[in-house]
Amino acid sequence: MIALPKARVILYNKLVSQPLQTTLTRKDFHMRRYNSISNPEPTSQLIIVMGVSGSGKSTLAQALAAHYLYTYLDGDNFHSAEARELMSKNVALTDKERDPWVATLKRHLEHCASEKTSVILAFSGLKRKHRNELRQTGLRTIFLFLNGDKSLIQARLNNRQGHFMSPLLLDSQFNSLENPTGEADVYGINIWPTLEQVLNQAVTVVDKALPIVGSAALANV
Repeated sequence: MIALPKARVILYNKLVSQPLQTTLTRKDFHMRRYNSISNPEPTSQLIIVMGVSGSGKSTLAQALAAHYLYTYLDGDNFHSAEARELMSKNVALTDKERDPWVATLKRHLEHCASEKTSVILAFSGLKRKHRNELRQTGLRTIFLFLNGDKSLIQARLNNRQGHFMSPLLLDSQFNSLENPTGEADVYGINIWPTLEQVLNQAVTVVDKALPIVGSAALANV
């Protein structure tokens, strides 16, 4: 059982109490072979929880980090002060403005690889080229793509407090998202059930895609 803050669980479950149509088809979410990973040789893992703002990346990533005893990283913490200010003022970042952010994040992950540290990363991953950059950090890598209906995600953003990103930027996030479902190491996670069910989905995927995850976690203690 994965423990989560009670208030966060209540809010999440309230917002998803009615099933909603997803933005992708069930065919898109059909699980490919579970051995589709990037960099299969290393023993240290990188599990990237990706999706648009408000899809639940940080919530799920923190829970998975606690479950597997991995280091948790939030990609938002690697944004520059200038980028944060732009997003707080409803200004979407351009690819040129995102590139230094991804480069900084990649360098940090390369350091984690050199220290044999396994990581759970919350990262939007909207652009394929940025996902490709993080596939080259020296860590055994998979992506968990959180996908759901825009109205559900907008409701979450409208109720979120203390985050620098404006809820008004959700349309630009969806417009920027390059669908990752055809990429071999990306596994779809349906976000419309309760939080507990979403966590169970994710754990099932990780345990099957990265079968040595348990021993790797113990190595980090």
